[in-house]
Amino acid sequence: MIQVNFNTVAELMALAESQQVPVHEIVLAREMHDSQRSRGDILQEMLRNWQVMQESIKRGIQSTERSLSGMTGGDAKKLYAYREQGYMGEAAVSAAAYAVGISEVNAVMGRIVACPTAGSCGIVPAALYAAKKQRHLADADIVLALLTAAGIGMVIDQNASIAGAAGGCQAECGTAAGMAAAALVELADGTPAMIGTAAALAIKNLLGLVCDPVAGLVEVPCV
Repeated sequence: MIQVNFNTVAELMALAESQQVPVHEIVLAREMHDSQRSRGDILQEMLRNWQVMQESIKRGIQSTERSLSGMTGGDAKKLYAYREQGYMGEAAVSAAAYAVGISEVNAVMGRIVACPTAGSCGIVPAALYAAKKQRHLADADIVLALLTAAGIGMVIDQNASIAGAAGGCQAECGTAAGMAAAALVELADGTPAMIGTAAALAIKNLLGLVCDPVAGLVEVPCV
């Protein structure tokens, strides 16, 4: 039986290494234990989440909708159109467009997955969708990587905060960046130690990021 008790990234990675299983298997076993649901049910739910994420990306990069405030909307489509001009490389610009697009869908009250929050909803799916396109990955692989991402989010939520109201954008976007990094390294066949290191480096890059509302709204900084 897989051991599922972890409260830190180090403990999560140590469990994966000692039991010689991928990180996602530890997180999946933990979720099965806590929710008393089957492996198949959990994977199916995560697949549905991934499908919603992809739908929001497609809507975001095609949309010119403006938010109710009128301050955001349509920028993802412009950014996506710019992706072939070479700056930063097509994959990086595409990922940025996906992330902005999902955030713009959120701003117009569209359907998104809070990952881990609504304010940071674009980061994880954008990174994974870009990886899927570049490396021709199957949705089943993405689903498992999302479980690894979830494990990082769980640890941060247990020990710190994922709420922007409590910790600023570093709590939301920092957590999401760490989750995305962990998932990407797993998709690249990285070891548990590499996954943990990637998450830590991503989070460090966003420490100190605060939320600066515009016109009293968090809409602009979130996007």
